[in-house]
Amino acid sequence: MSSSVDSSVVLLKVQADWPRWLAVVKTKASHNEVWAYIKPTLADKEERQELRKPSPPVVKDYATDPNAVPAPTTRSLKADQLKQYEMDYKVYKDELKEWQKKQATINDIDDYIMRTTGTYWSTIERVDGVRARLKALEDHVAPSTYAREQDVLAKYESVRRSAKATKTDEWLRQWEGALRDIKERKLPEADGIRPTRAFLQAVEKIQPAFANHWQFMIESKGVMTPTADLAKEIPDGFQIAQMFRNHVNLNQNTKGAFSAATLQGEEAPPDGQDQNRGQNRQKCVKGHGGYTPDECHYLNKKAWPDS
Repeated sequence: MSSSVDSSVVLLKVQADWPRWLAVVKTKASHNEVWAYIKPTLADKEERQELRKPSPPVVKDYATDPNAVPAPTTRSLKADQLKQYEMDYKVYKDELKEWQKKQATINDIDDYIMRTTGTYWSTIERVDGVRARLKALEDHVAPSTYAREQDVLAKYESVRRSAKATKTDEWLRQWEGALRDIKERKLPEADGIRPTRAFLQAVEKIQPAFANHWQFMIESKGVMTPTADLAKEIPDGFQIAQMFRNHVNLNQNTKGAFSAATLQGEEAPPDGQDQNRGQNRQKCVKGHGGYTPDECHYLNKKAWPDS
């Protein structure tokens, strides 16, 4: 697990910290448009950009005779030459201000690197420049592609197995983060509706009605329209998570309102009376009469008709 001081500081202690640590550096750099100058690795055919300090305009370059003795000054320039010089000097001052801002950001990032690399400081203490230091760290610390994929998969599986009836929103954020990671790595587990199926399996133990409904929908579409592209007709892993979040929030907000009534809006039976009598008059989730919740195909997958 990454070791962090706060949301904007990640300590680089072990290989597993590298992705988050580098993400913080990249975010700091991108906010001030300097990532292109310090990124350790370039994409294919990408050219390296250099942050160069602008040079001020030289007065003699605007004079009629640049080699005159004594050397030309602003006082010796003609009106039109002086006007052009002043315009170029203003551009230079603006460019210098922008350069100073970007250079200050790079210096701050260099300071961040020194403060957060811990035992890896020995890897870069003799290396000069932010870009060179990031490259040295990437070569020495960054896990291999295989190792990173295994780490991402392990996190995804761990989150998938840890769905809870309490702190549901916290778990949903973890799910979305883990799913985003496997999608970025383009792993097979992120293909098609696999994430949706995995999500439904994860929440079945805490919200069986929700899970059974969507599992039934998927199976029904698969049987009724075998050639259909389910990825276009079924919510993806992020969408089903948001729908589940809305479902849970709605249940929490309306729990009190339904505490004294059945799904039909009737008064709940007094304590001591047969609770099943009220249940038998309920409609299933799709509003069809004649089915109790136990018999509803959407709520109870054991009641699904044989294919």
